Amino acid sequence: MVHLSGVDDLGIPVASLLDSDRVLVGPDDRLGNIGQIIGLMEGYSGRYSFEPFARSVHEHADIERALRASMHLIDRDIAKLPA
Repeated sequence: MVHLSGVDDLGIPVASLLDSDRVLVGPDDRLGNIGQIIGLMEGYSGRYSFEPFARSVHEHADIERALRASMHLIDRDIAKLPA
């Protein structure tokens, strides 16, 4: 299983990132999740799951909407690929 989480805070050096900095995959993701998924698609057919640990995600007022938005972004960006 592949665990997905993004980091969008530009103020944190990569070497200093913590689990608590991990949010849902969004348009400002610094970790390159879309590229990693695309690379895995060549040979991986397993499941993906979100693994964000940031308090902002856990306390989100409408987590279902946030999850759907993240999934939509991932699907949209992958769909842009040539068939």
